Amino acid sequence: MIRPEITTAMSTGMIVVLWGGIALCVIDSLVLRRSLRAKLTERFGSVGQGLVGYGIMRAIQIRRFRLPKPQIKHGEAPR
Repeated sequence: MIRPEITTAMSTGMIVVLWGGIALCVIDSLVLRRSLRAKLTERFGSVGQGLVGYGIMRAIQIRRFRLPKPQIKHGEAPR
């Protein structure tokens, strides 16, 4: 039989890992938001509402499951 101390330690460890992953995702999104907004402003002048959010959501999604499908191959520069 598994001791309760081990179960508690494993549960606590998994919660820490889960919240750590969520925190990393949020931090990555904030950094991406800042750089994406700067690059879009540099290239197109003004940034429309929702464009940065769309870019962040697109970056977070697994490439294989994105809809609409990516138009360029992985690593290829956009036209």
